[in-house]
Amino acid sequence: MVGIVVRFVCRDEASAEAFDGLVAETVAEIEKREAGTLVYVAHRVEGEPLARVFYELYADRAAFAVHEEQGHTRRFLAEREQYLASVDVTWVQAQGGKVGGVGAGSGERSGLRTVLLTLAPLCGVLLVAFGLGRERVEAAVVGGVGVLVVLGCAWLVLKGPRRG
Repeated sequence: MVGIVVRFVCRDEASAEAFDGLVAETVAEIEKREAGTLVYVAHRVEGEPLARVFYELYADRAAFAVHEEQGHTRRFLAEREQYLASVDVTWVQAQGGKVGGVGAGSGERSGLRTVLLTLAPLCGVLLVAFGLGRERVEAAVVGGVGVLVVLGCAWLVLKGPRRG
């Protein structure tokens, strides 16, 4: 699996509104057409009305290449520039992780368990990057609270890196 975290800053409020519309159209197409795109989530950033954060997770580099070749993605990439002041892209590679206590008891993975197992490594990387500390992240994941790691990840991504 490979992942991307992207932080966008829009030019102004009108640009942010137009960008959000473009994102909504693009996400609808991704949901319909891209089986190899495991996660594609866009967020507004609390306290920063012009900022948006995406995290994307692909089955592999080939799935990302398929994503990039899609007409809706090419349209998004071409049209987004008129709305943006900046774009910051960070590639992340899942290294491992565990989410305990979620899923079917028979050993089959439920849809939720699959998503959590997919997101936990990415979120662990992000939590460390945003200053939580590797030991605390590993303890949380190993301790069976992977769901909290995933939720905490979303919160920290939206908060931004520690400053100071």
